[in-house]
Amino acid sequence: MDTVLVDLPLDQIKKALRQLPPQEKMALWRLLDEDIDRPAIARRFASSVNTLRKTYAHISEEEVMLDAVKATRQVRKARHAKSGDPHLLDLKTYKSIPILTPREFVEKYSIPHK
Repeated sequence: MDTVLVDLPLDQIKKALRQLPPQEKMALWRLLDEDIDRPAIARRFASSVNTLRKTYAHISEEEVMLDAVKATRQVRKARHAKSGDPHLLDLKTYKSIPILTPREFVEKYSIPHK
């Protein structure tokens, strides 16, 4: 078997891989999947989780839950702002994506509603 050593930047490798036909991508994926050391990954993950637990052991579960509730509220507020704020609707599009009210979306895409 001949050995070929190629020194390419990762960007060039990714570009070349993206040009492969789907069947060859699948064959490559299977080959790489065989090389994955799943037990080692599981050990690293468990170690990282334990490190995080030790690092943040002084923070109570109640504090964590309060932070989670606060984050949830912020996400909901942001989602509402995206669909209901007039200044956003005035934009008409964002990166070629149309900005619509929920009603416009339903009407445009013929989604059945009550």
